[in-house]
Amino acid sequence: MTGVCLLPLIQQAAYGEEASTKTVAADQEIVAGETGAVTIYDKEYLGGLTNIVTAFDLAGKVPGGQVILSRSKNNGGDGQQSRGFASNDDGVLINGKRLSGKNNSSQNALSRIPAGQVVRIEIIRGSSPDVKVSSQEAFLNVVLSSDALKGSGTWDIGARVSLKTGRTIPLATISYGNTIGNLEYFLEAEQKGVIADPLQEDTITDADGLLQKFIHEDGKQYYRNRTFSTNMTYTLPNDEQIRLNGSYTKRMMRRSWDGDVLFYTPDGSIDISGNSIQKITLDDPIWEVGGDYETSLGEKWRFKVIALYARNNFENGQSEDELITGTVPEYDTDYTFYSNAREAILRPSLTWDIAEGRQLEFGNEVALNSNSAGLDVDALVKVKETRSESFLNYSWKLSDKFHLDTALKYEYSKISQESIGLNRSETFKFLKPSVDLRYDVNKQNQVQFSVRRNVSQLDFNDFVSSISNDNIVVAGNENLVPEKSWTYEASFEHQFADEMGQIKLKLSHERITDYIEMIEISSGVAGTGNIGDSTINSAIITTSLKFGFIGLKNVVLDGTFEFHDTNTSDYFTGQERNLDRHPNFNGEATIRHDVDDIGLSYGLEFFYEGPFEGHSIDYMNRYNTTRVYGDIFAEYKIFGNIILSARVNNFLNTTESRVFTLYDPSRASGMVASIENRLQRWRPQLQFGLKSTF
Repeated sequence: MTGVCLLPLIQQAAYGEEASTKTVAADQEIVAGETGAVTIYDKEYLGGLTNIVTAFDLAGKVPGGQVILSRSKNNGGDGQQSRGFASNDDGVLINGKRLSGKNNSSQNALSRIPAGQVVRIEIIRGSSPDVKVSSQEAFLNVVLSSDALKGSGTWDIGARVSLKTGRTIPLATISYGNTIGNLEYFLEAEQKGVIADPLQEDTITDADGLLQKFIHEDGKQYYRNRTFSTNMTYTLPNDEQIRLNGSYTKRMMRRSWDGDVLFYTPDGSIDISGNSIQKITLDDPIWEVGGDYETSLGEKWRFKVIALYARNNFENGQSEDELITGTVPEYDTDYTFYSNAREAILRPSLTWDIAEGRQLEFGNEVALNSNSAGLDVDALVKVKETRSESFLNYSWKLSDKFHLDTALKYEYSKISQESIGLNRSETFKFLKPSVDLRYDVNKQNQVQFSVRRNVSQLDFNDFVSSISNDNIVVAGNENLVPEKSWTYEASFEHQFADEMGQIKLKLSHERITDYIEMIEISSGVAGTGNIGDSTINSAIITTSLKFGFIGLKNVVLDGTFEFHDTNTSDYFTGQERNLDRHPNFNGEATIRHDVDDIGLSYGLEFFYEGPFEGHSIDYMNRYNTTRVYGDIFAEYKIFGNIILSARVNNFLNTTESRVFTLYDPSRASGMVASIENRLQRWRPQLQFGLKSTF
């Protein structure tokens, strides 16, 4: 197997040209790239990996690849929650370029590409060669063959089964790619989903601990996504390319809780009993189209334009009853929340290659966002945002060891709201500088320092009233403004010798103004609003480690382990506390063993999250246990290129615990009205399937 080597980052125009890559022996001197060190896994190395069907499979098995894919999965698909292209930190590139989409990300595109089309995979530890993102994270670049694509595809069929009830959801993916003249295209149709049958028990007492109510419920949850997606590349006569992509996703969710409710007298005996019923539905069709075009304007100048249009129509319904025999129901809720969102982005830019190791990019991104939302379909609140962001990015290779990336962005935005009795608008202006300095100590070690100012993207649904899953009214806030923050980061990354992987430690300090949490909107009613200043201190360890140091080279650990210290002043009590829904620690890890001789891969996946709290005007919601979820998986090549896969989800049968404390009239009074202790158990599921190429 060919050794992995660090090479210079080849020029962006050369991506996809196999002849532009020169193999260098691992023990030779490492030469710094234009934007940082690059680790290259060539076709011979990739050919030795086990149980591979798509480019996505390859990317997940190169050292460091799984960590980047996990980061992209967590950041991708944000829709309107990502503020433009430069803030959507999709760490996956294809031929040196990101896909011009949000829900249809580059990571999704990898699953449409047969593994045979991949020439090499590069881990770039420096700035992105495409859309500049102020980040200290690595990028994964999948370089495809420049030969014309011949008709080929992949398929993956299977099912997910609840081990408690036997309920089943079929899973299927089929993709196909081909070339027609100058047009190369990939098509994919996919159905994926989740079945869950949790058990939930609520024990409700008064402030003195006397039992008031007990609820036992069995849940049935069903999530299904159906997606059709495509990406196309059209080559012009001058060899320049126009890239287009599109996707349509129909998301559906059905959740129900059905059980028994018991009410108790002060002496602890049962007073009355009945049934408890809750149903929640979600229907969310999403479609988007995007594209980009780049052309050369001489030896030193390039022009690029990226465009995106997306829309989704969201409906979330909830009904909840407690049916008490012989009495009027204690409460009865039945509502639907509507949200119809649109987004359009246009981003033209010019790049000037000033000299070797020096590059200047400038341009402007214009975005139009709108959302009509509310509980009454005939009286929706319409929120519109018009945003213009002018940007200037300057990259300078100070020496073979030092790389400097700077950016200056000026943003102008106008947010307007229209509803019955309301017609208002507000303008915002922000200056957002950033500086990233990287120092390649040697071929195995890199140090990085960053400073940047960020502005958050508002969730337009927070401008209108809604009802939470706990049947609590959440008021809309017409005065909501974006969060502003300064982030300071320092990181150290070490590459282990002999292809044994890497480890990285990142320390960060974030100072936030106008932090968004729950505030009092009107007397006794809370909603989303700005509470003031907050801080987040973090230490994050990421690693991709082969256990060759103990003779197990084909055993790999990929993981991210995060530790956080957060602080803010409670809006309602003034007390210092952690930020809402911010655990002090969380992480995820995958341990995989590839047995190449027999075509077997197996392993464990874990996700864990520490305790955290949520606060509002009259309640505190404390998740007081560390939640740990685990999956067991295995893949086996049964014959030819057909791979059998099996997975047991949540084999730990995880139990969650929370304490919901209700105050009367408010938390500031300190008067406890009731305490709800909830236990929720998530039962295991079995997932199995077959996949191959055609």
